[in-house]
Amino acid sequence: MSKDFVRVIKYGHEMPKWMEDPYVIYNENATDPDERINYHMPGGMTIKPDKEAFSHFIPWWYVVVADVGAMYPTILKAMNIGADTVRLAHKTEIPDDWIWLKKIPNRFLRKRDVHWREITKEDTFADEGFMLGIKIDDKPGVVNCAMTGIMNMIAKTKDELKEAKKRNNEEELQHLKMMYQSVKGARNAGSVDYSQRVIFINSEGEYENIKIGEFVDKAIDKFGYFTEKINGTEFEIAEIKVNWRVVSVNKNGKIEVKRVKQAVRHKWKEKLVKISTKSGFTVVTPNHSVFTIKDKTIKEISAGEINEDTLLVHANKIINIGKSEKTFNTRMVNFYKGKKEKLGDCYAIPPKKIEYIDPSSDYVYDISVEDNENFIDMNGGLVLHNTHGILAAPSVSGRQFNLWGATTITTKGQFIMSDTLDYLKNKGIRVIYLDTDGAYLGCSRSVGNIPNLSKALKLDVSNDENTWITKPDKAIKAIEECNNKWQKELNYPDFELEPEIHDNMIFVKHKNYLIFDSKDDKIEMITKGNNFKGSDKADIARKTLKKIMIEVLKENPTWEDEEEARQSVKNSIMNKTKEIVSKLDLTKVDLDDLTLVQSVQPAKRYKLNQDGSISVFGKRSQALEKFIGQPIKSRIKLKFVVTKRPLPGITKPSKSGVKPIDYMYPVDFVKSKGEIDLDWYKKMIENYIQGAFGLSDIAITEQTGLDAWM
Repeated sequence: MSKDFVRVIKYGHEMPKWMEDPYVIYNENATDPDERINYHMPGGMTIKPDKEAFSHFIPWWYVVVADVGAMYPTILKAMNIGADTVRLAHKTEIPDDWIWLKKIPNRFLRKRDVHWREITKEDTFADEGFMLGIKIDDKPGVVNCAMTGIMNMIAKTKDELKEAKKRNNEEELQHLKMMYQSVKGARNAGSVDYSQRVIFINSEGEYENIKIGEFVDKAIDKFGYFTEKINGTEFEIAEIKVNWRVVSVNKNGKIEVKRVKQAVRHKWKEKLVKISTKSGFTVVTPNHSVFTIKDKTIKEISAGEINEDTLLVHANKIINIGKSEKTFNTRMVNFYKGKKEKLGDCYAIPPKKIEYIDPSSDYVYDISVEDNENFIDMNGGLVLHNTHGILAAPSVSGRQFNLWGATTITTKGQFIMSDTLDYLKNKGIRVIYLDTDGAYLGCSRSVGNIPNLSKALKLDVSNDENTWITKPDKAIKAIEECNNKWQKELNYPDFELEPEIHDNMIFVKHKNYLIFDSKDDKIEMITKGNNFKGSDKADIARKTLKKIMIEVLKENPTWEDEEEARQSVKNSIMNKTKEIVSKLDLTKVDLDDLTLVQSVQPAKRYKLNQDGSISVFGKRSQALEKFIGQPIKSRIKLKFVVTKRPLPGITKPSKSGVKPIDYMYPVDFVKSKGEIDLDWYKKMIENYIQGAFGLSDIAITEQTGLDAWM
C-alpha cells in the first residue's frame, strides 16, 4: 500500500469529507494529465488592460489603486473558513453562502444530497458552471484560530512600528520590521527567490544548475498551469510531464534523487529572508522551511524563526549520477571548524548573517518533490523544504484539504471585486485594471493636474479642470464607501480596501505595467511583470528603458481620446527607442552597465554535441582556462562584456546560436571600451524593448542571429 493511502486510513474519524467522493477530486479515466483534476475552481477576478479594460498603452495620470490588504486571509478569518468548518448544504437546508465551481462531475450533483443551482444573471462574476450551497460552523476552526493569532500579531506589530517611528529609534525600528515581515510571511505561503539555484537532473540524466524562477517560469509556459488557494494565496501550478529530478535529503540525512512533480509560483510584495552561512546563502520567504537536526532526525524550521545558534542542514555529499551512482563530497561545509553536527550525508552549521532584502522578481517560487519534499539550494548547499500544500491542494497529503472551503474564499473574493467594480462604474469612475485583490482607477488625462510630476518632467503644463476623468477625492470616497460596505457585509471591521496613489501608470497587458512617481524632483520608474524583468540583460537595457519612457511621457502630457492616445504612445515608444539607441555613446556608459553575469563550469561537464564533438560551452570553458591562466575546477560565476573579437582559442566563432558566448570577455581582461561591441548592445536593447511591449517596428539595424537569445 502507498504511504499516502496508509496515512488516510490512520485519519479515522478525522478523515477528510472529500474522501467519500474521491472522483470529484481525481478523474481516474482521464488520458490527458490536464484532465486528472475533476473540478475547476476559479481563481481571482481579473479585468485585463489589453482585453476587457482596453486601457493598455495609455498614459493614465493620477492613478488611485484600491487594494484589499491580505484579501484571502481576511476572507478566511471573517467567514471562519477551514477544513473543519465548511461543508456542503443538504437539499433541504438553507445555505449560509454559495460557492462557484466551473466544473464538477454531473453524477455528484445527481446522486448526492447537495443543495445546488445553475448560474443566474444575479451571479454577475460567474460565466459558467454551478453554484453549490454551503454551511459554515459557528465555532472557530483550527485554521481560523491560527490565522486570528497571526493577524492579531500583525496588527499589534504594525501599531508598534508606528509608535517606534515617532520615537525615531533605528535599532527598535529594525527589530520591529524584522518581526513584522516574519509574521506576515507566516500568514501567507513560503517560497524561494527567483535567483536561487537548484541542482536539477534533466531527462537525459545530466546535472543542470538552474535558477528556480527560470525553471518554474519555463515549466508554466510549456505545460500550462492551474490555480489553487492556500492560506489565502493564489498559486500558479504546473504539472511536470517530463522526467526532471532533484537532489534531495531523507529524514535520516541520506542524499537521494527524487522526481519533481510540480512547479509553483505566486506573487510576493514583501521582504525576503537572506540566510548566509560559511557555505553560501539562500533567499526565501520568512515562513519557508529550512532544516535543522534534532534527536538525530532532520526537522523543519521556518526561516523567520532562525537565530544565530540555529544549526542549518547543508548537503555535504551529492550523488554521482554516472554509472556508479555513488556519492561524492561537495566540500561545501566539510572545511568548517566551528560548531556543527553531522547526520548521514549532511552537516548542520549556524548562520553567519540573517537579513531582510527585496525580492528579485514579482513572484516567488517553489517545486514539489516526491517523498522527501525538499531540495538543495546550490547557492550554498542548504536543504530547503517545498511548502506547497493545505486547503486547496489535492496533490498534497494534508488534513486541512477542503475543496468547498477553498472555493468559498475564491467565490467571495470574486463577489467582492465584482461588486466593487460595478459600484465604481456606476459612479462614472474609469477602472483601468483589476487583478484579484486590487482595482486601478484612472483619474486624469493630463500631467498638468500633477504639478510635482510636471516639474520633474520639466514640462510647463497648466492645471486643467476639464482633463479630470474623476476628481481624486471622489475616487477615494468611493473606495471608502466600498470598504464600509464590506466591513458590514462580512461583519469584520478589519477588512481594509486601502487607497494608494501613483502619478502615472502605463499598462501593457495582465500583470505587466510601468509605474511613475515623482520624488525630490526626480522620476522613479517601477517595472512590473516578466515582460520587463530582464534578469538576463545588462543594466544598460533597463536604464535605457527608463530614458525612453520619460521621453514618451514628455511627448504625451495630455490626451483626449483613448484610442488616439494609445496609438500616440506606441509611436512614441518606437520612435524614441530608435532615436535614443542610435545615439548611445559608449564613452558615457559605465562598464558595470554593460556587464553580463554567467556561470562557467569545467568543459568535461558540458553535454557533447550529437556527433560527439565538444559543445560551444565546453569550447568557451577551455578557451577561458587558457585566457585567464588557471583551470576551472568547479562551477564559477564570471562577469563578461560582449566584444568585437572572439576569445583567443575560438577558431570558428559564430554569432548565431543560444548565446554570443564566443565573444564574451571577462571584464577584468578588457583593456579599453573600444574593444566592446556597442552595436550588439544596441541590438540587445532594441530586442528587450520590443519584447517588453510586443512592438515589432523598433529595430534601427538589420536583425542578426547573435542577439536572438535576448
